[in-house]
Amino acid sequence: MSERIVFRMLNVLVALMLFIVIAFAAVDTPWGKPRDITYIDGQGNVTDQSGIKHVGKALLTTYVLPFEVLSLLLLAALIGAIYLAKKEESQ
Repeated sequence: MSERIVFRMLNVLVALMLFIVIAFAAVDTPWGKPRDITYIDGQGNVTDQSGIKHVGKALLTTYVLPFEVLSLLLLAALIGAIYLAKKEESQ
């Protein structure tokens, strides 16, 4: 097998795995169901959970899979941009 075919098969495999992960995340997401962001603390006070502390907690617990997928997608875009911007050496 030539090196080009091996890289192409590897690219297809990675793209397929990424698609499967995104598909599972999309199927498992409760679309259209609004989440209640109010919270009753120990003293009975009603507060909302829209602060940075709660956003960070949600990103690293509930939404960790989409967060990681997005980070990999942005990393791939950055590597692709560097590759495209790199000048080819003349031979």
